[in-house]
Order: sequence, then C-alpha cells, then structure tokens
Amino acid sequence: MLLRMTTEPEKLPATTARGRLAYWIFIAPILLFLLWYGVNDLRRTPDVASTLVHLGYPWYFGYFLGLGKLLALLTFAYPGTRRLREWAYAGFTIELLCAFGSHVFAGDPLGVQIAPLIFLVILGMAYWFDPYRS
Repeated sequence: MLLRMTTEPEKLPATTARGRLAYWIFIAPILLFLLWYGVNDLRRTPDVASTLVHLGYPWYFGYFLGLGKLLALLTFAYPGTRRLREWAYAGFTIELLCAFGSHVFAGDPLGVQIAPLIFLVILGMAYWFDPYRS
C-alpha cells in the first residue's frame, strides 16, 4: 500500500447532475435516520432503552451507537471527507447487518427484522450514486 502525501486537493470524479440528484434522493432518508436515532440513542429514550434490553445489549451501548450515527451523519453531510466516507459507509453497513441479526435472533416479527435490510439497500444505492467517492 502506498501512502500519498501531497498538499493538492483530491480531484473529484466528474458526475452528472442526474447522478448527484439520485445521490441526494437516497442519502436524505439515511441522514434523517442517522440524526433521529443518533439523538435518541444518546438521550436513551424509553423506546431505545427497551429495545436494547430486549436485544440483550448493556444499557450503555446506546451511547456508542448514537455517537457513531452522529459522526457518520457529519461525514456524509460534508463532501470533502472521501476516505472518511468510505469508513462511514462500512460502519453503517456493519451496524445495519448487526441490527438485522439481533432482531432475527431475538425472534422479532418479520417487519422488524427486514427494516435494517431496507435501509441497507437505500445505503447501497446512495453509495452507488455518491459523486464524492473515487
């Protein structure tokens, strides 16, 4: 692996207006999700606390989830963080897959189980149309 050290700004790939519009259509619900649940995780609302207990996680796990979601929100919202965006995509993908698995193992209803997978598809579409990735 070669590290490149330069003061030149990274060149963004040329994208079409249609591709940028598609990106914002798909990233908008992700940003709203990250904001809403990031704040609720940090505030430990009754819904979040009961869900964490139901899934078998410790009470303080919501703080880690909330902080991670808000950091991902900031990374997705600021276009100049190309490498951090890759990490945010990966981290949120892992979080959604773990949420799916947790709900499956807890025996939750099918609608609750597949909700993280729906957001994962939306995240994948946002990644596909992301004009700021390499």
